[in-house]
Amino acid sequence: MVPGKVPRGSFQSPRPGPGRFPAHVSFILDQLNRGVILLDEDGQVLDSNACALELIRSREGLAVRNGRLVFSDKAVNARVVALLKATSPPGKEPVINVSAQIKRPGGQRPHRVVVLPIPRPADESAMFVVFVYPGSGAARVSRDLLKQLYSLTPAEAEVAAELFAGHPVEQVARMLHVSPNTVRTHLKRIFSKCEVQSQAELMHVLSLGPLAP
Repeated sequence: MVPGKVPRGSFQSPRPGPGRFPAHVSFILDQLNRGVILLDEDGQVLDSNACALELIRSREGLAVRNGRLVFSDKAVNARVVALLKATSPPGKEPVINVSAQIKRPGGQRPHRVVVLPIPRPADESAMFVVFVYPGSGAARVSRDLLKQLYSLTPAEAEVAAELFAGHPVEQVARMLHVSPNTVRTHLKRIFSKCEVQSQAELMHVLSLGPLAP
């Protein structure tokens, strides 16, 4: 369990208080299809981007309890605590980090987590950045941008977005009120337009961005 608590608000709000990221940096980070969380040397959460907030609220592998960032895997918690204690000296590149997979319920693909110390000058305290790469479903792709980037029709963009959210073909068909065969037909056209050969390859391409605003 990462020690410390958030002094500037709650993760129930769109953003935890004023945070440390300037407004233009927050805007940029909010476009990423991965979570970004900033910690201080005591493990206190200083700021995060929109994807991280959504991942935390989902409580699938990580959460914030009483201001503390908690991973479902106790071994990962222990490794993060060890990293916080082993702060790199000022002016030195970080030589250690934490990289781990965080299991999610229901056999869903795990989140991948990387925690890095941030290089710092001698007059600044240590900070750490946590990157969370969602297994599926936490990040959303923009339907409008999919249509522009890959020339998808509105129906194809809907299918691509719902598949990326982790819904199987049959569920997408029910959600869009069409037959599974219609979804598969759309999927074949999406493969062609996105220049991929499989659904797994399509998910990888979509995971690179852009994120839905």
